[in-house]
Amino acid sequence: GELEVIVVAADSPLRDLAALVRAMKADPSSVSFAGAAGGPDDLFLQRFSRAIGVDATRTTWVSVTGGSEVADAVVGKQVTAGLSGFGELSSRIESGELRTLAISAEEPTRDGRLRTLREQGINLSFVNWRGVFAPPGISDGEKETLRTAIQAMTATREWRQALEHYRWRDLYLSGNDFVRFLVEEEARSELPAPHRPGAIVRGGTWSRRAQAGLASIILLFACIATFVTWQRLEGVRRERELWRQLEHVQEQYRQRSAETQDLLEGLSAQIGRQFEKWALTNAEREVAMLMLKGLRHKEIATIRGTSERTVRTQALTVYKKAGLDGRTDLAAFFLEDFLLAAHPVQPSARRAG
Repeated sequence: GELEVIVVAADSPLRDLAALVRAMKADPSSVSFAGAAGGPDDLFLQRFSRAIGVDATRTTWVSVTGGSEVADAVVGKQVTAGLSGFGELSSRIESGELRTLAISAEEPTRDGRLRTLREQGINLSFVNWRGVFAPPGISDGEKETLRTAIQAMTATREWRQALEHYRWRDLYLSGNDFVRFLVEEEARSELPAPHRPGAIVRGGTWSRRAQAGLASIILLFACIATFVTWQRLEGVRRERELWRQLEHVQEQYRQRSAETQDLLEGLSAQIGRQFEKWALTNAEREVAMLMLKGLRHKEIATIRGTSERTVRTQALTVYKKAGLDGRTDLAAFFLEDFLLAAHPVQPSARRAG
């Protein structure tokens, strides 16, 4: 919700809120205000006037279309004071063009620079709330999607920064809580008088159709913003899920790599033990290992610095000691051990084979 402020020009003779109250009580018609008619500015003036015992319709009201025009009217001495949301006037206040007489907060502000109405003896607070409305007939799923997206937005760092910068109040409500608030707000609110003596309209009046059109545009943009926020959150969720799946695949790969390494190390040890059982000499072991790696006799001879005939003789000796018929049987002998280690079978299954 946005707080309203009462501002005057920096060099206004009204030095504080008490001076404005005295002027309004002495002669309401001599005091003029700039603000948006038919909205929170107008309603705030009515409640403020009632709180100090003055008839708001006896003041002069200059109707403008936004905070910038309020500031221009006040600085240009066209009105006594201006009413608008703090966020719309904050830059002109900080620049020193405007001086704030009061802010409509219920509690004192954090920095104490802006004094509330209550701090100055007037029992009044006021918040201009905003809401997001959807057209009738949407499904429960669509309602939940919009509600979730808006709720997620209110938890972002950017939203908190906006609240702090514009001195907004976080009044987030949803579902039935928001419905109850609307009923209560309608019961305690009264529509500002559309016409009052001395009212001046600047920038033209808005027809009901134009107001409805503007409201539709605002609602459309709110829905678009909500949808974009939801899409962004959905994208973040999907990205996190992909990262989770990638980490799972990487972990499986690491486990399989470790298992494969263990199998290879186990196979190497098994080959060494088998060579010992066959009583192979060191030279015969080297030749047998190189044959298992797929090297031909000529290649083995080159590696070992001997003749191909010597390698062939050593290979025949290996086959004889192992009781195998040749290179294929040698490879198959150890391949079977590797497959059994990688995919062990039950004893019954082995017997069946």
